[in-house]
Amino acid sequence: MLYCYLDTNIFHEFKPITEINWVKELGTSEVCLVVTSVVVQELDKHKSGNNNRLKKRAKKWTAFLEGLDVATDNEIRQNVTLCFDLSEPKQSTFQEHNLSADVADDRLLAKAIEFATRISTDKVAVVSDDSAVRLKARGHNLSVPTLSDNNRLEYEADPVMQELNQLRIENARLQNTQPKLRLGFRDANGKLVAMLLASNDFSRGLISEPKLADLIEAKREKLRYLREDPPIANDRLSGFPVSALTAKVVTSSQIAEYNRKLDEYSGHLRKHLIDESLANVFPHRSIELNLVLKNEGMVPAQNVEIRLDIRGSSKVLLQVPEVPPYEPSPPAKPEPRSLFDFGPHDRSLLSYLGHGIHGNNTNLGPPWEEWTRETDNSGAAWFEYGIAKLPHHRSCDIEVIYLMFYKDNEFPETVTIEYEVTADNTVNMLAGNLTVVVSKEPP
Repeated sequence: MLYCYLDTNIFHEFKPITEINWVKELGTSEVCLVVTSVVVQELDKHKSGNNNRLKKRAKKWTAFLEGLDVATDNEIRQNVTLCFDLSEPKQSTFQEHNLSADVADDRLLAKAIEFATRISTDKVAVVSDDSAVRLKARGHNLSVPTLSDNNRLEYEADPVMQELNQLRIENARLQNTQPKLRLGFRDANGKLVAMLLASNDFSRGLISEPKLADLIEAKREKLRYLREDPPIANDRLSGFPVSALTAKVVTSSQIAEYNRKLDEYSGHLRKHLIDESLANVFPHRSIELNLVLKNEGMVPAQNVEIRLDIRGSSKVLLQVPEVPPYEPSPPAKPEPRSLFDFGPHDRSLLSYLGHGIHGNNTNLGPPWEEWTRETDNSGAAWFEYGIAKLPHHRSCDIEVIYLMFYKDNEFPETVTIEYEVTADNTVNMLAGNLTVVVSKEPP
């Protein structure tokens, strides 16, 4: 009789023990398969594991073993019986043979060694598909027969793993049929980077509010608001004698128009001075960002939309500011006029009598160009761009953006650009952060 202590992997990796021709495989006349407590415990553990394949087989063999008689030899086929050795090995066995009670394989070997010592026979074997177990068994003078490959089970793919693998394959296929977009800065060497190290001398500052107020006041020093003199400048002439029609007067409408234009002039002058200061300071307090979108995929990107949220800079400029070509002119004071100064085709007499006499409109120049995107209370400015088509393995330069800095005492300054990029033929949105680290030291 050959007593074979079975390892747990025999139940998982080979045909059912009831279908294996043990007598022929092991070259003996009778075989007793021995099941130990460690095998029963490992089968129980696999019943609640995550591997569906092992879980299914563990449930099957646990039910099979529970249907057998643990006190006797159970015949499972001709000249093959199965018995149980469920007691735990002695501590002295572990110590004497340098084994560990915490290792399942060592507990299996300890039981086989104890049985071989007790019955004084060399007809004890350990049957395992684990090379480490077989080598250890040989070191303790135990037989280690191997089952032929025709008894090995064909590979059974776990349905869950099969589904996961299929999803991976499908995802890879989709990735190959989608553009692969990447957003970054083009550095001085032309490389695409996610962090840009920049510096400037920051040697000049914008015009201060006190200086601005002084310049405006100096320009307006000779300009004064006009006051009305009701007996002379009354635009309701209907109650006046005929001599009023020939009088040279500045009407209240002219005075109000002049004073309004004087207020506008102060605002235009203030903006002119700020624009001039911005243009002069810009080269010394700005960083140029060259943003590039690259398609590293195998197909073109269709209808790309880019959104940028910029946080950390005092101002974000879309173009280099230029010094305004001329300074706004102050309004001319109104000239006294009479009703006879107007031609018959200008306006009807009733219009003059009803609405008063108005002075000439003063042209204060064209509207001023806006160069900046002001930040909101959170310190953020956002921009959106669209690209109809970006071919594969191509790059596209996005509009150049300039960062403007006003503060002198917070360096290095970090500017964060949060971005979102979508395209019609991409499944997931590309999102992330770009960073600009600015040093006060000159380049």
